[in-house]
Amino acid sequence: MWLKSSTTPWNSVRLASRLIAVAGTLLQLHACSTSGGQTPPAQGPALQISGVEIYNGLAYPVEDVVILVPASGEFVSCGNVLPDSSCSTSFPARDYRETPVQVSWTEQGEPHHTPEFKLAAPAAARDGETAYIRVEVFSSGQAGAKLVLMPPGTD
Repeated sequence: MWLKSSTTPWNSVRLASRLIAVAGTLLQLHACSTSGGQTPPAQGPALQISGVEIYNGLAYPVEDVVILVPASGEFVSCGNVLPDSSCSTSFPARDYRETPVQVSWTEQGEPHHTPEFKLAAPAAARDGETAYIRVEVFSSGQAGAKLVLMPPGTD
């Protein structure tokens, strides 16, 4: 009950000193979490992404498939992907530095989504190479994505 208001100056001083101590601790924690102001380096090679392919491996259509980059709000989507087919698009190459993505879709009227995850570079990837993202809805309620290197001469 130390937060109970009081008319005595002593309780006000105790409350103020505790609030200052809490604020100081929060500032120290924030400073520790942002020290250096640097972003940790990416683990894999620096790749360029120039497209997305969304594949439906189910026996029925999926709708509203979206691959989202939560940090930036950027996304690519396909409205309707028939069974055993894909929807794809290309765009000007963009840097990819292992930023987390999330996939969402609707199947048979039920919305689904993955947790955020990072796309690992293919083992053979080198800095500066171009890849595309291949999203696959592979089982009911399950989807994933991976980076696929563009064949030479296609980027």
